[in-house]
Amino acid sequence: QCAVNLWNSLPGDVVKAKSITGLKKELGKFMEDRSINGY
Repeated sequence: QCAVNLWNSLPGDVVKAKSITGLKKELGKFMEDRSINGY
């Protein structure tokens, strides 16, 4: 359930990334902002 809630809370910058590299970059920022480590 926790992973589903996190996935559903992803901001548009992550969801609409135009490449895998962009997705990783934006997802990294999102996770870092929330102090989530080891993803």
